[in-house]
Amino acid sequence: MEKGESVKTVSKDTSLRSDFSYPGYEEWKEAATSSLKGKDFKRSLQTDTYEGITLDPIYTEKDLEGLNIDSLPGRTNFLRGQTVIGNLGKAWDVCQRMGAGIPKEFNTELTSALSSGQDTIFLSPDEATSAGIDPEDSSKGKVGVTGLSLVINNDINDSLKNIDITKYPVVFDTNVSGMELLMLFNFHMNNEEFDKHKIEGAMNFDPLGILSERGELDSSPEHYYKKMALMIKWAKKNCTNMRIAGVSTLSYHNAGASAVQELAIALSTGVEYIDAMSLQGISPEEFGGKISFRFGIGSNFFMEIAKFRAGRVIWNRILKEYGVPEENRDFHIHAETSMFNQSGLDLYVNMLRVTTEAFSAIAGGAERLTTNPFDRVLNEPSPFSRRVARNVQTILKEESHLKRMIDPSGGSYYVEKLTSDMVEKSWKFFLDIEKEGGVQKALGNGFLRKAIGEGRDKLEMSMSTRKNILVGTNSYGNPDEKFEHNEGADPFTIFSRRGKEIEDFKDLSKVERDGIDKCRLSDLFETGNPEVIDEGTEMFKKGATIGEITSLLKGDAELFTIHGNTLEISRLSETMEKLRTKVGRIKETLKLTIAVNEPFLKIKPRGDFSKSFFETGGFNSSMIRLEGPADGKIRKILDQENRLVVLCAADTDYPELVSSIVPVMKREREDLIIVLAGDPGENKGKYLKDGVDFFVHRGSDLPGIISGILKMSGVDNG
Repeated sequence: MEKGESVKTVSKDTSLRSDFSYPGYEEWKEAATSSLKGKDFKRSLQTDTYEGITLDPIYTEKDLEGLNIDSLPGRTNFLRGQTVIGNLGKAWDVCQRMGAGIPKEFNTELTSALSSGQDTIFLSPDEATSAGIDPEDSSKGKVGVTGLSLVINNDINDSLKNIDITKYPVVFDTNVSGMELLMLFNFHMNNEEFDKHKIEGAMNFDPLGILSERGELDSSPEHYYKKMALMIKWAKKNCTNMRIAGVSTLSYHNAGASAVQELAIALSTGVEYIDAMSLQGISPEEFGGKISFRFGIGSNFFMEIAKFRAGRVIWNRILKEYGVPEENRDFHIHAETSMFNQSGLDLYVNMLRVTTEAFSAIAGGAERLTTNPFDRVLNEPSPFSRRVARNVQTILKEESHLKRMIDPSGGSYYVEKLTSDMVEKSWKFFLDIEKEGGVQKALGNGFLRKAIGEGRDKLEMSMSTRKNILVGTNSYGNPDEKFEHNEGADPFTIFSRRGKEIEDFKDLSKVERDGIDKCRLSDLFETGNPEVIDEGTEMFKKGATIGEITSLLKGDAELFTIHGNTLEISRLSETMEKLRTKVGRIKETLKLTIAVNEPFLKIKPRGDFSKSFFETGGFNSSMIRLEGPADGKIRKILDQENRLVVLCAADTDYPELVSSIVPVMKREREDLIIVLAGDPGENKGKYLKDGVDFFVHRGSDLPGIISGILKMSGVDNG
């Protein structure tokens, strides 16, 4: 090119679009249907989820028609997040539990965690503290074992010693002791002279959540609503950035609720709290910024993303109807990795589950995240497992750069359509709960227990038949695996130690304790004066215990129960874990032979399937090759001297093989347990009559068969 010559632009369209036709969905479906060779399109390529949502095999731009997804992050319906810049402004809070239950030990562990990636102070009290009971009135196992023991003023000071709580959000798992723990926390803020307006965090006060988990409250819900209202009124004046109400769906999630049910229950609980607070003189607008939502995170990656996105949309819609201005409609999410899907079998797989669950929560826009240690299902987690759990978040934040995301799934045809479906289904179930009279009544009349139970039954059946896989539990099992129990701290030692510490404290502070005006606390509470928080703080300062203050606030209130409608909380893997424990006791005496008929190479895949099936049940096996006449096959099987035998042959060979060898083997050895590999079809009755005990094939009930074998072996399955 000569100097000064201009670059000419090419006017001709060089795009290849005009040279190729753009296939639409119907053309793709036609091609897909053709490749299925007569199989049903819907059954083969569409998936019906646990939530009642049907997933298509492919999504296109057409699926976005009519969906309100044009808003920017932090705008309109908050579909795309609470803030304009997502995690770019401030990444999520790393909110991990500590293992220590003694305040001074807790402080040491927390200080180390805060220097190693944790950026939130999480105080999760033990059972006694959560119920407002002093150690001497409780029992071993409930004091300092399941959480932090917070009873007196020294406890909160020792727990937070030398930590600047204005630099980190402070989150309490208060259960029903929210007011008492707020008083104790206020004592610490006063004692250390912190500027309360700089304190951020949450008290997570959730009486209906505790009711769903325990089936009872030691006072009526109205008593706790009064507490909640007084805490909010006090916080409005003092700790302006502290959220008070905390809707937790962990009990529902861990009982097997679907993502749709979990979200709808959370929203309905939030509405019930709004209405309850309105009766206490707190407007929906005032309440809007004082509530946070805590969810479990399931294993369906995209469904969990959709759950959080849908939650923001519906909560925004609800608060808008209540007249709450947009700036107070935030849907603050504290997500926690699922205990429901964690397994005591193949423990280390839990690390992977936690990672994918955490990723989906972050992608869905959670503001706070707790990742559970991989061994929490069996033990008090070890320092190693706690460190790994925390580092999962650190890796996602620092190495995977998720702290630089702004709604990463926004615009995805699949996720946007799934979010829309989640909104529709959750809203429908929300309305069903409201028709029952709200969450409290839906718990009391068994509606929620029944709805969750029906869904869980279907899920457990799909687990039993291995339609849904829990790696290491119902598939890909290790028969030689042993449960790795860690005894942890001795509950009786901690119980005795804490009891002695509180007793000594009472003796040392006797003079000040004698000057406590107990009547004033009761009067302030009864008259609905938020200064009750300051009075309780003063009582803690003079040496009162959490049990004493709880008792004064409770008065003569009677136990409130939901009469047997408590949720059934258990992990998916527990049935198999119990069976595997029993198999472990007899596996040396009940060994397995897999007998593969000729032609060996053709039938061996059936033998391999059987081997995998029973290994998942905890049985070791040996494989033999059956050749020649029936007498030789019988002798080869019996020479193994194994009581459990799986016969593998072609379906067409089974009638003759079974009739020729099974009755003879049963006569020679009455305790023999014979399993046939394959679906027997119309021959099932004949095979059973000949002596076959069980059949294994795709769709077989794994725990049912293992349980049946144990029963035949004389092992109690109770």
